[in-house]
Amino acid sequence: MTTALVLGKFMPPHMGHEYLVNFVKNYYGVDVVKVLVCSLKTEPISGHLRYDWCKNLFPHCDVIHCDWELPQQPEEDPNFWSIWTNAIDWFVGSVDIVFASEEYGEPLSQAIGARFVPVDIERQTIPISATQIRENPHIYWDFIPKFVRPYYVKKIALVGPESVGKSTMVQAIANELQTISVPEYGRAFANRVKNNFKFEHLAEIGRCQIASEEAMMLNANRILVSDTDLNTTATWSEALFGKVDPWLAQIAKEQKFDLHILFAPTVPWVQDGTRIMGDRREWFFNRMKSYLDIQKRKYVIIDSSNFEQRRIDVNREVFKLLKVK
Repeated sequence: MTTALVLGKFMPPHMGHEYLVNFVKNYYGVDVVKVLVCSLKTEPISGHLRYDWCKNLFPHCDVIHCDWELPQQPEEDPNFWSIWTNAIDWFVGSVDIVFASEEYGEPLSQAIGARFVPVDIERQTIPISATQIRENPHIYWDFIPKFVRPYYVKKIALVGPESVGKSTMVQAIANELQTISVPEYGRAFANRVKNNFKFEHLAEIGRCQIASEEAMMLNANRILVSDTDLNTTATWSEALFGKVDPWLAQIAKEQKFDLHILFAPTVPWVQDGTRIMGDRREWFFNRMKSYLDIQKRKYVIIDSSNFEQRRIDVNREVFKLLKVK
């Protein structure tokens, strides 16, 4: 039985890694493919997360995680190669062939007594590296596997009082950036229950909003645009019932966004048949702003008085976040 080894940091795994492992799987005579994910505590992406990614990406391989604090270069330790030989023996066992897209593959294979097969070391087949992705994932998005993309998705929440144009703006951003948006779950929920709306419904809306966001992450293209956040839900709870469910208050603090765009009520209020806060828009805006300030969120205020200027202002902030000119 012939055992092949692919070793790396996979920080993050990318299309080049997929090509490498698929190359090994299709290499005539290989019976077992072992993928060794090596990590250090100081590295920017958790080793356990990379291990989980690789298990998803390579389900037919034996994926192993080595979290030993091993030297990274021969000059770091005079016993460099014996340390790595012992580690591979401990985690992997006997290896017949080492496949690698890096120059270290050859001396490593010699150290463990295996044959070396280089794979796309010049990066001509798949022109990408993990370093390039870490430096600017949104430029190299197409090289990032679907399981990995949620780690790099930027999340934006458009928030504000009624009738400020945020729902229309959410869809416009999603269309322009060819991504998806997360609608406001509470609006559809309230329309369904109508006059039977109760205090306990707010926490349920919060749970469903979070679930919707998480469910959409895998399909987001660089950015996920949400039509609300849980601070908005908490503000509605205060406005309608004068109190906030403790669970909702806590989860609202923990909800993560890269940017909040807060719309000021400087455009006319329009009744659409469901709106009820026409006389409290200023209060709603100030309350939401106070949440963002207290929680030290990154946010911008859009206060232009016409919708076309609002669209321009929002696009500027979104492209700035994505580092797109």
